[in-house]
Amino acid sequence: MNQRKFKRFKEKLNIKYTILSTPSIEEINENWDGEGQTLDISEGGILFTYDTPLPVSSFIELEIAIEGSDYPINLTGKVTRVIEVKANQEYEIGFIFNNVFEKDKELLLKHLEDIQ
Repeated sequence: MNQRKFKRFKEKLNIKYTILSTPSIEEINENWDGEGQTLDISEGGILFTYDTPLPVSSFIELEIAIEGSDYPINLTGKVTRVIEVKANQEYEIGFIFNNVFEKDKELLLKHLEDIQ
């Protein structure tokens, strides 16, 4: 049974992130900032790839570049899962949004509507 609250759309978008906090300082290395690419996106979260595992329960700030938009979408949220895809080379990071500003929510919803 699918327990997802929002429909997910497979889409590759470039992202930038900054780690705001982690459950334990020992879990983080020098990569407080990074870039990755989405695998899918929904109204409630994204799945993206990165070459370093981010600690589960970390809070991050995310910027999503939308082609054809004058502004990126800026979101904050929490890392919910990390799956190693290629040994020590690639990880899938599950991320849920929280505290989304109205402007960014509108941009996200418009984008999801456009790709349906």
